[in-house]
Formats: sequence, structure tokens, C-alpha cells
Amino acid sequence: MRDVATQFSTADVTIRPVTRSELPRVFELNRLSFGRSRGGLAAGTDRPGLARWGAFGRRGELLASVADQRQSHYFGGRAVHAAGVTDLAVGPEYRGRGLGRRLLTRLLAEAHSRGAAISTLFPTLPALHRRLGWETTGSLTWYTLPAAALAGLRPAPDTRIREATTEDLPALARLYQRIAAQGNGLVERAGPGIGAVPRLPAGFVAVADGVESAAAVDTIGVAAAATDDAAASEGTIAADGITVVEGPDGDPEGYAVWTRGTGWGATARLTVHDLIATTRRAHLTLGAFLGGWAGGTPVLALRLEEPDSLRRLLPAGDLRVESEEPWMLRLVDVRAAVAARGWPPHLSCGLAMEIQDSVCPWNAGLRTLVLHEGSAILDTASSARIRIDIGGLAVLYAGGSRAATLRRCGLLTGGDAQDDAMIDAVFAGPRPTVLDRF
Repeated sequence: MRDVATQFSTADVTIRPVTRSELPRVFELNRLSFGRSRGGLAAGTDRPGLARWGAFGRRGELLASVADQRQSHYFGGRAVHAAGVTDLAVGPEYRGRGLGRRLLTRLLAEAHSRGAAISTLFPTLPALHRRLGWETTGSLTWYTLPAAALAGLRPAPDTRIREATTEDLPALARLYQRIAAQGNGLVERAGPGIGAVPRLPAGFVAVADGVESAAAVDTIGVAAAATDDAAASEGTIAADGITVVEGPDGDPEGYAVWTRGTGWGATARLTVHDLIATTRRAHLTLGAFLGGWAGGTPVLALRLEEPDSLRRLLPAGDLRVESEEPWMLRLVDVRAAVAARGWPPHLSCGLAMEIQDSVCPWNAGLRTLVLHEGSAILDTASSARIRIDIGGLAVLYAGGSRAATLRRCGLLTGGDAQDDAMIDAVFAGPRPTVLDRF
């Protein structure tokens, strides 16, 4: 039975870590909030790298909870430590009383203490997240494509395509890391607990750091949920296959992780969770492989970090956006975030700004962003013409946006056209995106 406080006062609420014995109560609250199945995670277990916080009533009733997932995201070619916010849930009887705000504020303080430079989340309460400094920066995008659009492609003659084995997993992880480091926002996939990637197909066996059960290991050696119900609730998917493309020297140059949907005919689908290619020949060969499914699964659903490489293989504009799920970014520690990411190596300059942050006051004040040879620091400034909200700074930090856009949104004020040109140059970069649900 659910916890229900017979008497409720915000003054009686205690915010503290969730204990192992309290996990079943958290999972039940999450089930009610997110519509998850009762199977879920087994009582007394949780994902590695996850810290849960709860809001408890005076008798120990669980009123609300949130989780901080340790992970990293690439920005400017470097991995930046992050707090991935997930599972923010408030009991139905206690909504609208500020519990979500209190939990998120505590999470930010704890994330700052443990060294997280940034925080990311998929918004469930966008207005609340925005008030607390998160801002929309990118999306997880699914595309659809008729498999017949690829049917005319032929494998590159100097490649070999085959089914993956467990021995391939380290090399495939390196391929992903190479692609991820070229973009902005992509999850590093290199530590425990990031379960929002497809798991290994049946029969695969691998060992991840700190994971004893081979059944709980996914395609990149990261701990994942061990049951199908848990996989569904945490965003993991049991894939049917991993297909590898080798180059002339026999080294992997690309791979696809895919699931064959049910049925046959016009609506049957092949879902491609990862389509990673580091060369044009790997793209061609993987494209030809996907085109070979046209007879049985005429619809391809693809999760892509950027669509242009695939579009350039197509004879027509058949690639369509099916869904976009926005995600938000917050700078937890601006100094650490600036020092951690990569910056344009051709720029050596300083940009003074006044940062406004009422939730994380250690970020606020007059600062100068100093760039030199691909790195940067945030120094103290004596004055600044530019004033920027912490959410606006997150948008710039992520890349792919312009100063003029932030001005229209009210996130950037002061300065002039010359300042805007410098902002655009300093924060230039590919459009931020993710491939993983966290």
C-alpha cells in the first residue's frame, strides 16, 4: 500500500537519501507517476551510479523522490561530468506544494558537492525545470525511412559485413566514442549506470566493470536492467542483432544495433537504435544492409545523432522526423563546466559577462571567459556589458545557438552587435543531441 500522510505540513518535510529498504516505495511511486509495469526493478535493487533522494513526512511517509544519475556528456570534444536527473515523482496528494522544487534544489547542491559540472534531464515539468535554471538545448530524435529508399545501394567493395561477437564490443564502444566526441551532448557511455542504450541480443556474454551478471550488460559494457519489465521502464531495449562493417584492414568502421518488429507487410518495422559509421564506405555498406530489409520490414525507424550523413546516400528526401523528445541542460558549476569542455582552438580572447543564477549562487557574478588554444577558464571580472541568465548560458554552452536567438527569448541582454559576433564565434558548434534516454 502507498504511503499517505494523514497530516501534511511543508515544515515537517525532510529531504534525505533514500535507503535500500525504501526502494520498493520509490518504485511504486514511480509506477504511479510514469505508468510503469509492476514488474519493474526487483525490490532492494537499483541501477549502479544512481543516487536517490526522497521527501519524507514527519512519520517517514515518502511524499516525493528524485534520482541523480552519474554520467558524462561530450561538449567540444571532451567528456563533462554530469548529474542526469531522472525519476522526479511527487505523490498525487502532495503535488503543487513545492516538493519538486525542494528536491531539485537539494539535488543540485549535492551534485555540486560531488563534482558534477553540468546537469541534464528529459523534462517532465518544463516550467519548473526552467525556473530552476535548466533550459532546452537539444532533442533525442527518431526518423523514419522507407527501406526501399536504400534498396539500390550496394556494399562498398573494400568492406566486409558480419554479425558482431562479444570480442567486438570494445572496438564498437570506441567507434561510438569517436562519433560522440565530434558532437555536442552525446552521453559518454563509459561508466556504470547509464542504461538507456540497447542491451545485448540473446546469447551475448560480456563483463562490465563492477557487474557480475552477464545478463545485466549492454552493448557497450555498461550496466543495464536485468529484466524485460525493467528494461522497458528504464529505456533499455533488448536488440535482435548487432551488425558490424569492417574496412580493408579488418578493423570495424561502423555498426548497427537493430530490433526486428512484429508482423509482415506495409507497417512492419526494423528499429535501428544505433547507426554508427566513421567512414563513407561503412555508411554505404550499412545502408545497403538496411535496404535489404525492404521486403519484410518496409519501414525503418532510426535513432540518429545527425541525419545528414544518411541523407547524402538517398536519391530523394525520404528521411522524415517521426518524433523529437527535448532534453534540457543546466550548468551546476560554471567554472568547472568551462574548464572541462573543449573550445575553438583558433580563438584566444576574453568575454566578460554578468551571470545571473539565484538557485546556485556560487555561479552568479561578474565573470570573464578566457579562451586560449582550445581550453578556457572562467575568471573574475570587474565589469561586464553582457548580462546572461544561467539558462541562456546553458544554451550557448551546448552549441548550435546564436546570441540573437537568446536576445529574442530574453535570456541575454546588454552589449552590442560586436559582442554578439564574439559570442557566436566562441560558442559555435554542432547542434546538441543525444542518442540515449536517461
